[in-house]
Order: sequence, then structure tokens, then C-alpha cells
Amino acid sequence: MEEDSMSKCAVAILIVLGLVLLATGCTVPPKGGFDFVEQNAQERIGMRVLWNQGGDEDKAVSEAITSLLQHPLTADDAVQVALLNNRRLQATYEDLGITQAALVQAGLLKNPRFSGNYMPAVEAGPVATAGLELAQDFADLLFIGMRKGIASSEFEASKARVASAVLDKAAETRVAFLEYQAAEQFLEMRKLSADAAAASFEVSQKLFDAGNITKLASASERASLSQAKLDLANAQAAILSLRERLNSLMGLWGPQATDWRSAGRLPDLPKDELDVKNIERQAIKKSLDLSKARAKADAAAGRAGLIRWTTVLSDFDVGVGVNRDDNASWHVGPVFSLQIPIFDQGQAKNAAAVAELRRTLQEYAAEAVELRSAARAARDRLVAARERAAYCRDVLLPVRNEVLHESQLQYNAMQIGVFQLLSSRHDVIDAGIQYVEELRDYWIARANVELILAGRNKSASQELSGSSSSRSSSERKEH
Repeated sequence: MEEDSMSKCAVAILIVLGLVLLATGCTVPPKGGFDFVEQNAQERIGMRVLWNQGGDEDKAVSEAITSLLQHPLTADDAVQVALLNNRRLQATYEDLGITQAALVQAGLLKNPRFSGNYMPAVEAGPVATAGLELAQDFADLLFIGMRKGIASSEFEASKARVASAVLDKAAETRVAFLEYQAAEQFLEMRKLSADAAAASFEVSQKLFDAGNITKLASASERASLSQAKLDLANAQAAILSLRERLNSLMGLWGPQATDWRSAGRLPDLPKDELDVKNIERQAIKKSLDLSKARAKADAAAGRAGLIRWTTVLSDFDVGVGVNRDDNASWHVGPVFSLQIPIFDQGQAKNAAAVAELRRTLQEYAAEAVELRSAARAARDRLVAARERAAYCRDVLLPVRNEVLHESQLQYNAMQIGVFQLLSSRHDVIDAGIQYVEELRDYWIARANVELILAGRNKSASQELSGSSSSRSSSERKEH
């Protein structure tokens, strides 16, 4: 009889263990969700990304980066190097691993609980008593599907967030490279301006020594030369600062950081402009931010439902127990335990979950409104920037060059002095600097529009355009 009871006990325990083992064995994919990021980078900006995990592919990418750096870099080259080599971006990719692991964890059952007791026999008693129990949280099994749904929504939000980080890094690198190209042109023109100021000062010194101009006129030329030298020094410092910013974005250090060079000047205004007639609709359709907000709302809805159910049914353990009585007989039977919601009925948790759900829904609606506004603003900035750059190129520069040409003729005819001629030449240089500023601002505005059309909202684009506008204003004040 005792052997039969023990056999029943063993069978019951094996059944419980078998049910538990059926729910285990899940593994975490090494690059879960990264295919989504790769596909988005290729489709939205035509760039390749890599999650560096020490494989053979990493070595090939390192060689490709070295090859790119050996040639003059274009803006696209700089962006590609940054997407492959930026360590901050690599750190962001690990978020996918974290949320993927959370998704796998959500599909796992809690470990079963094993408990036992032993009561030794007293002097006058018959025999010792003992008991064994193996129990599993049955409520955990019921809610595993809801937990997986929540984790899946959070994983989708993580994928959208990481894909957005790729777009942001690409746009930030492109803008930094455009500013570097513009700074190189500024430096060239500042050198011309400094040379012109030096020539003007040299002439003024000779005329002053000959008694043909006043001390005030000579001092004015000296002040102009000092300002030109200061502007040149600022331009040289700006080059160094912008280069280091690019080195940081591209993840370069050592010889790689000092040896690369840019492909040259900013490109001129393109003949064909971006199609921005339906920019709001396109932005809404492709927005990764809306996808992320939608996934967060889905996760919040799932959590609200899970909390509502777990308040009623939680910690419901079901299992099998084995006890030996005073007569040394073994008895097998079911055991269960249930939490009784008397003091804490989950009102606070339910209220917080509902509030969180309402917040995510409001954030989704706000994101859509703000995205539409940002798209319109980016379009307007692009149109205005193109008009300003075209005006500088087609009107301002030709007029300044015409004035210089006429001044040269008048100087040759001895109708004007050398200072007027040099002043006209300085005006041409200033017009050239202003054109480069407007051209740079156009390409930055275009990068902002491309960023929105690729799926990002105003947060990155406004930051880029705002920094550009502030720089333009400060530079024009110097002129």
C-alpha cells in the first residue's frame, strides 16, 4: 500500500514538472529586431547600418570605413561612416537586446515552488510525520498571453525608437558636414579679406607718411586690418571645432581623425526641389514617432487590462502534496493557495494604469498635431532658404561684381582712389560670405525636410534649424 502511494506521488510530481518544462526552453535571438532597423535605414535614407557584435562582418565594415576615409569625403560618405562607426549608436542598438529579452521573459512561467515539512516523533508518539508539496502559480499561466502582448508592444516601440536614433544620427552628421564645408569656404574668403585689408593698410601707411591722408584715415585702416585678422582667427578656430564634432559623430580617433578631408565646396542650388506639396500626409504616413507612440499606447492598454484581472486573481498556486501520517502511510492529493484581496483591492493600481493609458493616447494625438505643424514649418523654411540663396546668387553677387568692375575702370581713369577700389573688393567678399551662409542654410533646411519625410518629427529638425539660424545671425552681425 505504501509503495502504491509513493508511485502515485512520483507520477503526480512528474506531471507537474512536465507542464512546467513545456513552457520553458525559449532563447533570446542575438540581434532581435535589428532587421527592422536595417530595412528602415535602407528604405528611408539609403544607408547601411551594422550592429557590431564581434563577428566576421565587423572586420569587413572596418575595412570599408578605412577605404572611405582614404578619399575626399562627401556628405553621404560622412553619414555612412557615422552609421557604421558611431559608438553611441551601437549602444542604442543594445536597447533592442534588452526589450527582446523582456519579450522572451514575458513568455516564461514562474518557477514552481517546492516545500516540505518534517515533524520528528516525540518520546511517547508513534512515528515521525512528513509532507512534501510542489505547486505552480496557475494565474501566471492564465496571464502569460497578456504579458507577452504588452512586451511585444514595448518591443515594437523600442524598434521604432532605435530606427529613429539612426535617422537622427544621419541628419546630425549631414548637417555637421555641411557646416564644415561652409566653414572651409568661409576660411578661404576670410583669407582674401585679410589680404585685402593688409594691402589697404599698407597703402594708407605710405599715403600717411607722404602726408596725403589724415591720422584718422590711417587708424581706420589699421582697425579694419585688426578686425580682418580676428575674423580669420575665428574662422580657423571654427574649422577645428567643426572637424572635432565630425570626428565624434563618425567615431574617429588617432590618424583617422586627422587624415580625412572633405570633397570640397557646398553644392550649388539643385534644379529640382523636393516634392513638399503633400508633406503633411507623407510625414504622418512615415512617422516613426507615431509608430512609437501607438505601440506605447497599446502597451499601456495591455497593462491596464492585466492589472484589472490580476487584482481579482493573483498568486493562485495549484499543485500536488504528499503527506505521511502517524501510521506511516503516504497520502497524495491536490493543494492550492489563493491571495484574498481584502485590504488591497487594486484601486490605486487600476487608477494609475487608466491614467497612464489616457496619457499615452493624448501623447499620440499631440504627436500627430505637432508633426503636421513641424512639417509645414520645415517646408516653409526650405522655400524661404532657397529664395534667399537664389537672390544672393542671381542678384547680390552680380551687382557687387559689377560695382567692382566699374570701380576698377574708374580707378584706372584716376576718378576714384585706391581705398574705394579696395572697399568694392571687400564688398564682393562679404557678398560671397553671405551667399555661402544662405547656401548652407538651404542645405540644412533641405536636410530637415528629408528627415521629416524619412519618419522623424520636429524634435530633431527644429534643433538643427534653430542652431543653424542662430549661427547665421551671429555671423551676419560680424559683417
